[in-house]
Amino acid sequence: MHLILSLRTLLICSALLLLGQPPAHAGDTPGAYNFRSYGPEQGLRNQAVTGLAQDNDGFIFVATEDGLFRYDGSRFERFGTADGLNSDSIIGLYQEPGGRLWIMNAKGALAWSGDKPDPAVKATILPKQRIEAIAATLSGQLYVATTAGLYQGPPGKLALVAGLPALDTGAVWSAPDGKDVLATAQGKLYRRDAAGAWSSRALPPAFKNEVIHTILKDAKGRIWLRSRRVLLRLASFDDAGEDLSAHLPGASVLKGELVSDARGGVWAPTNLGLVHFDDHGPWLLDDQKGLPTQSATSMLIDREGNLWVASEGMHRLQGRLAWTAHTRRQKLPSDTVWNILRSRDGVLWAGTNRGLAWSTDTEWRVLPGTEERTIYTLAEDAEGNLWAGGNNARKDGNALLLRPAGSDQFRTIPLAHLTKPSSINTMDFGSDKALYLGTQANGLHRMVRAGDGYKGEAVALPKGEPSEQINQVLHDAKGRLWVAGMNGLALFEGARWRRFGKADGLREEHVEALAFDPAGDLLVSYWNMHGLTRFKFNQKGGVRAIQIDAPATLVSDNIYSLGYDRGGALWLGTAQGIKRWKDGRLDQFARGEGLPSDDAASNAFWADANGDVWMGMASGMGHYEAAVEPPPAPLPPARVLRLQDGKGKILTGAAPQVAWQDRTLSFRFAVLSYTNESRIRAQVRLAGFEDAWRDTDIREARYTGLPPGTYRFEVRASLGSEDFGPVAAREVRILPPWWRTPWALILAVLAGGALLLLLLRWRTRRLRKRNNELEALVRARTEALQAANDALREASMVDPLTGLKNRRFLGLSMRGELARVSRQFRAPAAERAGINHSLLFFMVDLDHFKSINDSYGHAAGDLVLQQTSAALRAACRDADFVVRWGGEEFLIVARNSDRGCAAQLANNLRAAVSDLHIDLGNGVILQKTCSLGFAAFPAVEAAPEAHSWEDVVKMADQCLYAAKNSGRDNWVGVVLPAGAADPGPRMADQLGALVAEGQVQAISSLPAGARLRWQ
Repeated sequence: MHLILSLRTLLICSALLLLGQPPAHAGDTPGAYNFRSYGPEQGLRNQAVTGLAQDNDGFIFVATEDGLFRYDGSRFERFGTADGLNSDSIIGLYQEPGGRLWIMNAKGALAWSGDKPDPAVKATILPKQRIEAIAATLSGQLYVATTAGLYQGPPGKLALVAGLPALDTGAVWSAPDGKDVLATAQGKLYRRDAAGAWSSRALPPAFKNEVIHTILKDAKGRIWLRSRRVLLRLASFDDAGEDLSAHLPGASVLKGELVSDARGGVWAPTNLGLVHFDDHGPWLLDDQKGLPTQSATSMLIDREGNLWVASEGMHRLQGRLAWTAHTRRQKLPSDTVWNILRSRDGVLWAGTNRGLAWSTDTEWRVLPGTEERTIYTLAEDAEGNLWAGGNNARKDGNALLLRPAGSDQFRTIPLAHLTKPSSINTMDFGSDKALYLGTQANGLHRMVRAGDGYKGEAVALPKGEPSEQINQVLHDAKGRLWVAGMNGLALFEGARWRRFGKADGLREEHVEALAFDPAGDLLVSYWNMHGLTRFKFNQKGGVRAIQIDAPATLVSDNIYSLGYDRGGALWLGTAQGIKRWKDGRLDQFARGEGLPSDDAASNAFWADANGDVWMGMASGMGHYEAAVEPPPAPLPPARVLRLQDGKGKILTGAAPQVAWQDRTLSFRFAVLSYTNESRIRAQVRLAGFEDAWRDTDIREARYTGLPPGTYRFEVRASLGSEDFGPVAAREVRILPPWWRTPWALILAVLAGGALLLLLLRWRTRRLRKRNNELEALVRARTEALQAANDALREASMVDPLTGLKNRRFLGLSMRGELARVSRQFRAPAAERAGINHSLLFFMVDLDHFKSINDSYGHAAGDLVLQQTSAALRAACRDADFVVRWGGEEFLIVARNSDRGCAAQLANNLRAAVSDLHIDLGNGVILQKTCSLGFAAFPAVEAAPEAHSWEDVVKMADQCLYAAKNSGRDNWVGVVLPAGAADPGPRMADQLGALVAEGQVQAISSLPAGARLRWQ
């Protein structure tokens, strides 16, 4: 046995040397940024974007070849010639320092304000000139570069600048105070000084024939010049300049654009990505780093620091450059990352579902020989020895991986004392220098040196049991060892163990994760309960528990991992993303902020010395780069966009009046924050009618049956917290009806008390009836709208021919099913609910279906598919998924099923099809048969994560083809028994070979001894 282990270690080490080991302090693998894309679904009908801008209110404006679009945080609204534009084809946008927005096209430039032309500017400027660029001062003085020269002056009094060429002026720039103006024309750079005098200098020879599109002056006073192909930076006006063109990966798509950011950097969009220049040099953001498209037409950095890119629509970088994602695209062996550690030699390691990986400066690499291991935990001892633990579903026992200090080779440390297979969830070192292992179903163990090797033994915890699940082992600054288990919190002080339970302050005894804050206090989270507990220690060894329940959003989810970064901020990994508590402020991060997933993995947290944080997720790993941490997002501002009365008339003015009969009011509003639109929480109220704020998920508020009076509509918003931004408001006055006017009141008094009483009673009845009618109408319309939305949602997930669910439905539904199955199988055996906890996948194919279309036509084929679908649906339970997979193939997912009943279910499905008699008319009755293939998920009960549900579908598909190749009208399936080892990744595409080798046993409805024919 020792010889076999030695040979295996030698083979692994040899493979490591062939692949190359990570050098000490090697650079980390670059991650990818996540983007959100915007297109027709959000109202951006035209994808040919020519420019981007943000106005003073915070709206994002998008110039296209077919109109101007304004994004308000939820949808794009189009403006065209019918709304006041002088042309639908726009070539660019410019925003003055004072806030005015200019729209440039072939017919000059038009000033724009909100949703209409700016009334302060009477007409289009320079309608007969092609405008290339505009610059402006805070006072409103314009400098306009055109094909006929440079114009200067206020919008209504523009005149050519004397002394400059009356020819192509490609670019212009002005300081906000107007004391410094730059322009380019005919291979020269021109400057206007504070006294108004112009001077010029020649550009370098390589730039003389280039049309400069953009001039920019950065915070250091350097001048940047950009054309489509070249980029020049001047330290001063007279400087010889530095040619940066070689750093551009390609040319610009339309114009050579430059954009400065808040940190003093400069961005240049090209047809091969975005280039960023700062004091550290150029850096490329391209499709390899997450850019959705290869090219970038234009870009914008908004007030919150969001990066917008135009190219085949609009794309916004999520996370404001702070988060990058690491997935299989960066060559991680699996998207699920269970543990992260940076070893003393500077190498970053990741334990994944498919092996141990390390980071290089280009990609992640997997440790050869670990591809069939799930690595749950990593640890490094005081001597620099690196340990890795997890499970190997293909082995009866378990083992650790050890890389001795100073070595580049791993060797296997068998756990001979651990006879039962069990995953190693966690490990750490105690003050006795022993390595303590927390397992999933076999309690706590310790490993100590024994000569040249190691020996292990079980540790009996107080109030514990041999099968206890251990979730985390962690030592504190004093060397004490803490253990989070399903029977409470344990402490090893070097000589004895102590156990803490509910009587000591725990909320429950199922403890999940541990972390120590900078003061040395212990923070505890729980297996299936919200909330945190802080344990404080006194000098006598006493412990005091403090429950943490606020802020509510901090502890409102199950917390799977805990950790503090080098700055003292607390990080929490939850099922709803990552949370950070820093300086009394809660930050929340999820997919909308750039993470690869919302579901954090247990104990997958690492804090680097430079402040960076790494978080393992169910679908990748997130890297938070502290050096580019954006400032806190400002509280989101709200804007009231539109007020309409009951006739649909748009009301203008500060406090418009509404006739009584038109008193149904509709307020359309926007929340102008873009860091994560899905996290925005909007609240509205109508002062004078309702005092309390109420949440709303739509950007419109409607009020009916309001009594006469003055009302104030108010709206505010937050980023998912209780801190709200400024309130936006709009006042309106509803006029009284004629019977409440002064002359009507005088008439009522003259008519006498009796008539007044009668009138008041009549009016009360009328108002009550009218209000009831309006409320009924609102309810009916609301129910109709809900029904329409439900029908639309259902239609997107239903096959229109058969009425069955489609692949999109299955893709959306499987995440929840997989989470349920995973929890069932990871739970201790005693907690599993019965035997019906598997998913059975049945692939059904109609035999000789093509002959129906050939003989009777496609209408007959459609009828056969419809009636077959109905028969299969009738043969399944209501909770099962019946999906049309494509053509004559159907996929059935039997939920909460007993693996042992798979053959019986297959017989029922085959009989449901063969018993079907289909009347095609004209006396033609068809009776069809089908072939089935099936497999169970998880494929291997001992290793639920070893094979994805997509792999199981592939296994069922292989079984289907075996059934068809073996004569049709039969079924073939593969259901591994409960104690079976994992045959490995070949299950997904080489199932027949595994059956032939005897590693997997297939079952079928064929007669005994019949030979299966695999594809």
